[in-house]
Amino acid sequence: MNLPEAPSPSPQPSSAPQPTEELDPFWRRALIWLVGVIVLIVLFYTEENWRGKRAWEKYKHQVEAGGGTLDWTAYYPPLVPDDQNSFRAPKMASWFIGRGGNDLSRRLSPDNLYSFIRGRETNAVAELTVVSPAASIAPEDADIVLRYNQLFLTIAAPENPSQPSEPPPPTIPLIVMDEVLLSDAITNLARQASLSYVLDPKITFGPPGTDGQPAPEPIVSLRWENLTAPEVLADLLDNYKLQLIPGSKTGIARIVVRDPAGPRRYVDPVISVQMGKLIKNAIEPAVNSIEGPAATSAQSFEFVAKPLKPFKPVRIVLRADKIPDSNTIAEFFPIKTFAAIKPAVNRVRAEVAGSNSFHIYLSPPPYIAPADYLAWSDQFGPDFDLIREALKRPYARMDGNYQDPSAIPIPNFVTTRIVAQTLAQRAQCYLLLGQPEPALRELTLVHDLCRLLEARPTGRPMTLVAAMINVSVTGLYVGIVADGVRLQAWRDPQLAAIQEQLKEINLAPFLVNSLGCERASICRTVETATPKEFEAFYSERGGTNLWQKMQEPMFLFLTFAPRGWLYQNMICIGNLNQNGMDGFDLTNHLVLPPKVDHTAQEAQRTFSRFSPFTFLAARIGPNFLRASQRLAQNQTLANQAWVVCALERHHLAHGEYPETLDKLVPQFLEKVPADIIGGQLLKYRRTDNGQFVLYSIGWNEKDDGGTNRLSKNRPFNVEDPDWIWPYREKFTR
Repeated sequence: MNLPEAPSPSPQPSSAPQPTEELDPFWRRALIWLVGVIVLIVLFYTEENWRGKRAWEKYKHQVEAGGGTLDWTAYYPPLVPDDQNSFRAPKMASWFIGRGGNDLSRRLSPDNLYSFIRGRETNAVAELTVVSPAASIAPEDADIVLRYNQLFLTIAAPENPSQPSEPPPPTIPLIVMDEVLLSDAITNLARQASLSYVLDPKITFGPPGTDGQPAPEPIVSLRWENLTAPEVLADLLDNYKLQLIPGSKTGIARIVVRDPAGPRRYVDPVISVQMGKLIKNAIEPAVNSIEGPAATSAQSFEFVAKPLKPFKPVRIVLRADKIPDSNTIAEFFPIKTFAAIKPAVNRVRAEVAGSNSFHIYLSPPPYIAPADYLAWSDQFGPDFDLIREALKRPYARMDGNYQDPSAIPIPNFVTTRIVAQTLAQRAQCYLLLGQPEPALRELTLVHDLCRLLEARPTGRPMTLVAAMINVSVTGLYVGIVADGVRLQAWRDPQLAAIQEQLKEINLAPFLVNSLGCERASICRTVETATPKEFEAFYSERGGTNLWQKMQEPMFLFLTFAPRGWLYQNMICIGNLNQNGMDGFDLTNHLVLPPKVDHTAQEAQRTFSRFSPFTFLAARIGPNFLRASQRLAQNQTLANQAWVVCALERHHLAHGEYPETLDKLVPQFLEKVPADIIGGQLLKYRRTDNGQFVLYSIGWNEKDDGGTNRLSKNRPFNVEDPDWIWPYREKFTR
């Protein structure tokens, strides 16, 4: 039997996976490379972090084995009883803790002194009279004639101009500018003033914006009433920190960016030169005729015990269409005009003396009478008494947050400095008036003021700045001691009291302590602070947006460097500070110049080439060389002053100085102090004229005979072969 064939099965869809398109070989290789780079970066950061951390732990063990510590908590000051703490006395915290000025420092400002002296001043350095441009001026009536046209100041002819004077520019009742481009505003006003000009190519209309691109040209929307075109143009340029310079040869003026330190209106440089010579020649005869004792103050003005002879002020005639105000007149005398005048002038003021005249005064004035200074500063007597009472307490601990090194409370260096200067100047005035006892009272407070900087009882934490301010105040103190010796004003009781104060001065431990404190605080900050927190204290340019920050090497390093590199920088900072500390032998009270010099040279070599291990250290490490040398100078002066006081007491008792220093012991001196450089006794000899030479062998550690020449009554320089007691030229009555 034949059976029918079975139908063939219909095809079924396959369930097997379909082949996919393969990844492009290029992208496959790129992905492999990317993964490889990421792995290498991770391995690199891991390796550098491990190496840096390991090196840091090893370094910490070395420091601790040497008796030091990098633990910031070790520098927390202990609590002290409030009634034993100087900073807890009335007003002391508000006056002497923190940054910037305060009530006391503002009241002690020299500007307030000059305002007081102004009421007693009778001799102006110049008299300025304003006349019309066409006025006739006799040559004998003016030492110099100037021309002012609201935009600039130039030299003018003294005689009546041969050509008729141009009429003054008309006063315009109202000028209104509403959304006008600055360049168009300048053009319109210059046309009204009949002025040809060009813009300096360096002018950019506004600083770069946050995107780094130049700001667009300013749009002017201003209003003026009852002014001339030159006056409005001058005001407009001043508003945008521009200045017009006349074209004396071409007749075409230039508009340039104004020097921030210069006057608003252009002053011909020839005027500054001539004016400086005229005023200097007017003052010098009076100054050179000083009779009696004088002294230079810490704030660079001169105290003269006897009044100066009046001098003839410089006569200035100013041709102008309108009378300028006193502020504008003062700007006609840039500070550089008085560069050759001593003491250094830092301000000029003009006071109305008549309907068309002004008197010109300098600040500081050429001299100040001691009685006038005392009369002004007597108002601070109650404040100084509060400070005296507070400093009777044995401790000086500031309340605040000590956990964060960058947030610790610090002494107010501004107030400390100006209080010390004022007291020192009061002492000078008393010495010039022959009153040694009140001079000693003020001097003693300068000495005691250092206790606020020394962080008693432990001296911790001590910043390098505080240690160096302490050094500076000590130098100021010794200078006043020396002034009293030079003026022959001290008597035996005061000299004996000063000796007791001088023998307490030992500056080196505070500097060494500060280096250890700075080492711990910087390392703690680097280790724990975020880049943002760190750059708030050490940023180079202070960028506020990402684009600006990306241009700061410090920000880039702190953000992207392996943490191990930060540890390596901390080790570098620690080594530098330790080397700085090794420049002192505290046991024997010595400074070691070879070690200090070696540290400075080693730091220079280290930082002269780039290394990620020293990048931060190069930017935030202290200047050990300068700090050490300055300390050595002032400690030497203090030690010399101790001996000089004994020499003066011997002279008062016997009418002469001793042949050798050992003759001072024990009546006038407990022992002869050693030279802090080299450790030998200070060098001394009596001279043929009945005076003496007292000196240290100086930074070169070599006895050069004490014969190197020095300026009279000025401290020695560190480069001098020998460090000679400089205040050896005595005032002769």
